[in-house]
Amino acid sequence: YALRASLNRCSGDIEKSRITCEEGLVENDFSTEIHRQLALIYLLEGDYLKAYEEAFTADSNATYMAQDYMDNSGYAPQLDNTIYLCATLCKKNNLSGTTNSVYIDQILEYYSSFNPSKQVSAILNGEKTIEEVLTEGVCDLA
Repeated sequence: YALRASLNRCSGDIEKSRITCEEGLVENDFSTEIHRQLALIYLLEGDYLKAYEEAFTADSNATYMAQDYMDNSGYAPQLDNTIYLCATLCKKNNLSGTTNSVYIDQILEYYSSFNPSKQVSAILNGEKTIEEVLTEGVCDLA
């Protein structure tokens, strides 16, 4: 599901990508990558708070799998870059009001020495749009 969602997003079919994610979450709500793909969809739509919530869920699921099942497969540079970008965009736009938005400052503190990918830096520096990064070239944040 995550791979299909990514392929659909990269080809510009955002709605098909969303449907694929929703179908995948019915099968496995703990999928780190499906939640991350949803975060990318919300970023493309400009809904940074929903993107943050999905990235937060992806990160929480990765932590749960690592702590309870000794499975670190959910951790990847893409996840770090996704949650960092989402939290930063929420902070820059003064967005809050969701269950997990109270953790934005803590997340940014945790990532204070983080070196974001070239793609994330380009978005935050205004050199590229989210659309350019997520639908062209590498089509991802890392």
